[in-house]
Amino acid sequence: MHLSTIRQAILGCLFLAPLLVSTEGFASPSQSALPRSCTQQPSQTASLNAEVCETVKAIIESLIGVEPERITEGASLVDDLGMDWLDLIEFTMALEMEFNIEIPDEDSERFVTVGGVCEYIRWRQNP
Repeated sequence: MHLSTIRQAILGCLFLAPLLVSTEGFASPSQSALPRSCTQQPSQTASLNAEVCETVKAIIESLIGVEPERITEGASLVDDLGMDWLDLIEFTMALEMEFNIEIPDEDSERFVTVGGVCEYIRWRQNP
């Protein structure tokens, strides 16, 4: 991977992105090199984010049968929703299938809240 591409991926949408240093000196990143969430209109990004979170919530509801009102972005998967280790494994597998991604064990072990999972999925979809 080209060094300037790695820098762009790390900085993402930060205001410093136009100041990235390329091998030729200072350069402004092209829009195509930025994550999709940086190049889309805010309304498009908001609707995609809401769609991801609604899908995550629907997966939780179908796996553990909890009332939809309890599944908020701030809800803890274990403490508030009562997931155990087997639920978390099934949840991770369902996320992988639904979003067509691979989630390493070390990432899934860090899932704490519904909102955190939504953010992780958004990040994986828009590298």
